[in-house]
Amino acid sequence: MPDEGIIPNDGEGDRIILVAVKESYWLLEGEPHLNAMLSDMAPFPKPVRCVQFDSEFDLNLFLPDGQNLMGLWGINPAIVERLKKKNELVVIDPPVE
Repeated sequence: MPDEGIIPNDGEGDRIILVAVKESYWLLEGEPHLNAMLSDMAPFPKPVRCVQFDSEFDLNLFLPDGQNLMGLWGINPAIVERLKKKNELVVIDPPVE
């Protein structure tokens, strides 16, 4: 999971963080809430945060040591579109080091 300094927790407790490159999305944090987010049938932490990267190379530099895209859940772009339409998604820039 990302370091608290990379994506600060705003004190809300549970959260969902997606990472994205163009129209490809992966779940970085919040696996216990994955089914609820996908189905939209149960409560899940909102807003969902989405860190948008310019390239997979940049995204891989951001991932914690030992983690790679192959180990993350892929998220269907239609799910992300639904979150956007319902104003349940906040797109954030990756941290600058």
